This record gives sequence, structure tokens and C-alpha cells, in this order.
Amino acid sequence: GALPPLACRLDPRPGAAGRAYAWCAAGDAAGGLAFGLILIHAVSHFGACVAMGLLHAGAALFLARGRLSRAHRLPVVLAAAILLTSIAADRPSFGWRFAGEKLLWGKDTAYGRLAVTERGGRAVIWTDGAPLASTDEPGAEALVHPALCQVPARPRVLLLGCGAFPVLDEIGKHRPLAVDDVEPDRALLDLGSSFSGKRPAGAVREHAGDGRAFIRRRAGGPYDSVILDLPPPESLRENRFFTLEFFREARRVLSQKGVLAFRLPGAENYMEDETLALDRAVFAALSRVFPRVLVLPGPENIFLASAAPLTSGIAPILAARKIKTRRLAAYDIFSLTDPFRIDELAGLLKSPTVRPNRDLSPFAFRHALSLWLEKSKSTAAWPAALFGLSLLFALASFRRDGALFTVMSTGCAGMGLTLCLILIFQAVYGCAYSMLCVFTTLFLAGSAAGGFYASARPLLSIRAVRFCEAALAASAALSIPAAVMGVQAESAWGPLMVSYGVLPALLLAAGFASGCQIAIISRSLPVPPPASLGRAYGADLAGSAVGTLALGLFLLPRAGILPVLLALALVKGVNLLANPALRRG
Repeated sequence: GALPPLACRLDPRPGAAGRAYAWCAAGDAAGGLAFGLILIHAVSHFGACVAMGLLHAGAALFLARGRLSRAHRLPVVLAAAILLTSIAADRPSFGWRFAGEKLLWGKDTAYGRLAVTERGGRAVIWTDGAPLASTDEPGAEALVHPALCQVPARPRVLLLGCGAFPVLDEIGKHRPLAVDDVEPDRALLDLGSSFSGKRPAGAVREHAGDGRAFIRRRAGGPYDSVILDLPPPESLRENRFFTLEFFREARRVLSQKGVLAFRLPGAENYMEDETLALDRAVFAALSRVFPRVLVLPGPENIFLASAAPLTSGIAPILAARKIKTRRLAAYDIFSLTDPFRIDELAGLLKSPTVRPNRDLSPFAFRHALSLWLEKSKSTAAWPAALFGLSLLFALASFRRDGALFTVMSTGCAGMGLTLCLILIFQAVYGCAYSMLCVFTTLFLAGSAAGGFYASARPLLSIRAVRFCEAALAASAALSIPAAVMGVQAESAWGPLMVSYGVLPALLLAAGFASGCQIAIISRSLPVPPPASLGRAYGADLAGSAVGTLALGLFLLPRAGILPVLLALALVKGVNLLANPALRRG
């Protein structure tokens, strides 16, 4: 935050404030692309941080040439040396968070930090410190066998999730004709090849990519079963696989009697309010697509959905197919298929007032987030406190100045628009890391272009600021029909046009308007350029912080994407019409 105003002091030419901001935005975009497209694949996460630190050390030495003595340059050289030597501690520190576990394998990927540990003959796969699967995971049996007992022997199966899970071992017991295993992270697929011990030889085809994109392309099928071996919708990325729109897509690739199966948090006896609300939101979406839904109760509720009749009597089928299980047949099956418990759970889940979980209205994510806070014994106090501090900083930054308030609201709208369009992109196109990396830099690239454009044109006035304000409001408003068209389009060209044309154009246009507006306002303030840029840049960052917290943690999970976009359009529109600072000129 301090660097752009300081850099502005080194440029005595007119328009220095706008150029400093533009170069800062250009550097942000270049850094994001360098990290997301090059460094993340070439070095570890820690190595990428070291590379960025060395870049700054080199920049400091370059700026200090001829100005500082060797003694004054020594701290920078020492810091660079410490960064280089710290790389040696990266690998040994990999297993520090797994106390008592033996680290067998570890790797940083674009999707997280993967690790495999072993203790007492039990191997566990971890991602970002959270367990993904283990060799003795009992839940895999409960997920796979109730689903595959509904369909003929030797089924065709689509597995959305990683082959490193024991789920593939259980699928192999049904001697499938083919299994398509789809997982975005190639490293997890490679790991699964050595982790699964009983996978069906020759039947598994691995696909590194997004599961929804794979289904939308209809690259395989029809399938007798689609099995989601995925975490609960604790993030908006996972929520995409528990929505009404996804269930429609999944039904299209199922055979006439095919079954969709997944699991959500449950309880042995009493379901907590947030757990029940989460399952209800997903059940409401599922029952709108499939005429028959069966939910088997347990610590994890097993959801089965099909157009054909479903049965809970899977024990005779397992016996007829000579399938042996560790726990399911001997212990879990009695509570899992208890008719009284099934009917009781069905009564709890059926609620006509519950709104279904959707791509643009992620209600399940809100309940999963609250459930995660309860289980981790956390509270909403810390995000609320952080939001309060950001709001106080934002209120202090604009100093009752209408122009600075415009910049602050632009930071909020820009961050909110970027977040919403990324979520729309994921829902329409899929979760492709490289594409998301490019997508997130479009707003910054537009901001840099707008900053350079306004800096080169000193005659631009408040009239241009009003035009930029209208462009931001229009970008938010036009995102609403774009989102609806992309999510609900039946043909392939609709999502393609929205993903690669409309959404990038809206982000670039909003970024250009934001950069142009900040550059004009920073030179119009009645203070020297370094101070004016500091105030404008501070107001922009304060608005961005408020927008990120307010939208990401509160408004998006509760209201959905479309109401948030409408609110952003209204904020910029009202500011355009009612802000006295935008009436002059």
C-alpha cells in the first residue's frame, strides 16, 4: 500500500499518480500470471514465495545503485541470502504438521499441498492438512454398495473424485465394465494408481479435469451410476456438485435406470440444525430432478436418486454377487437400511418451504460453513470483527470526501464483481486452474490499461468519472443476464460464449473503468500527487477489503449471486445520481 505513493515521488512528470497506480495494477496482473501459470508448476509453494522475495530484493538493490554505500546495501543482500538458504528447510518442514505420522510422500500442486502419511500400517492421504482418505475408511463401502446394488452387475460407473480413495477398491468388487475417474488434480490421480490396491484392472480410465465440464461434454456414458466421492459443500467450488443444475446435468448421462449417489453429513441419532438445513437444501434440489430419492441414515447420510424404483434391501444382492465387506454387511447395514430410520429421516428432509441449492443461490454452502464453524469450535466473531475493522478503515479513508467515497465504492464493486464473475465462470465452464488464473487477472489488466489511458490524457475531468461510474453499474447489471444465460443454456454454444466472451469482456470493461476513475480522481484532489495517490489508493483498498468480507462471507451465501450483482449495480447507480462530487465539471 505504501509503495505506489512512494514511487510517485520519483516521477516528476504530470500524471505521475495515475501512472504509479497503473504500474502497480500491471505488476499485480503479471505476478498473478507468473505464479499461476509458471511458478506453481515449477517450484513448491514456499519456493514461489522465495522467488517473489528475491525479485523484490533485486529491485531494492537496483533502486539503491549509486545512492547507498555497501554497508547500507548489506541488509538487503543478507535478506536475499536467508531466503535462498531457507529453501533447504522446505522439504523437512513438510511433515511437521503430521505429528506422530511417518511422511511417505508429499507434493505441492496447483490445487493444494498433498501428503501421504503412515502410522501403524494405516495410510492416510492429506490435502492442505485435512484428511482425504485412509486405507481403512469404512464410509467407502456405504457410499458404493447401496448405489451399485440398484443396477445390474458389471455396471458402467462415473466417479467424480479421486482414484486415491478406497471407493475405487469397492467399485472393483462389482466387476465394472468401465469406470471413468474424473479429478482436476493430476497428482491425485497418479497417487491413486499406487494407493488403491484392488482397483478393477483395465476398466479404469483416468481424466484430469473438472467433473461438471466432463459431464457437460458427455465424454462418456450412458452410465449405470454416477458416484460423487467429494467433500461436503464447504466451499463454493464443492457446492457446484450439489446444485439443481448439476443434478440435471448428471441425469442426462445416466441410463434409464441409472443411480446418482453421494454423501452428506448426518448423525447416528440427532441431527443438528445446520446439518439438517444443509441436507434439506440439497434434498430439495435433488427431488426436483429425480422422481425417486432414497436417503440412508448414518454418520454420513447416503443419498440415492434415480428415475427407477430404489430399494434399501441390498444384503441379498451383496450375497448373490459374493461381495465381501469389512463392516457394511456385518454391522452398518442394519442401521443404514432400518425402515423406521429411513422414514423418519425422509420426513425430516421433506420441507416445502426450503429453497433448493442452486449454482447462483448457494444455500447449502452457507449451512456447511456454519456447520464447519461449529465443529471446529470457531465462531463468526472473528470474521465479524475483521469486517468491522475494515469498515472503520473504509469510513476513515474517504474523509467525508465524495470523490474518495466514489473510489471506495469502486473498490468494493470491483472486488464483488470479480468474485461473482469467477463463481459464474466456475458454474458455467468448470474449475480449470489455469483458466481461473487468467480470469482473475483480467480485472487487474483492465485497471492498468485504464490507469495508463487516464494518465496520458490530463484533460479528462469529472465527466469522465461519471462515465466510468455508469460503466461499472452497467457491468454489474449486464452480468445478471449473462449468468442466467450461461447456467441455463441447453446448447453448447451458450456456455462457451459466456465463458470465453461475455464474462472476460465485462471484467476487462469494469477494470478499465476502475483504473481510469482512480487515476482521474487522484490528480483532482487538492493535495500533492504522492498524497493524493495515497488517499485514493487507500480508499480503493479499503473498499476492496469491505467488499471481499461482506460479499464472500455474508451476502453471497445468504442471498446468492444475482441479488449481489443487483446490489452492486444499485450502489454505483445511486452514487452516480446522488453524490455531489460527481455533479460538478
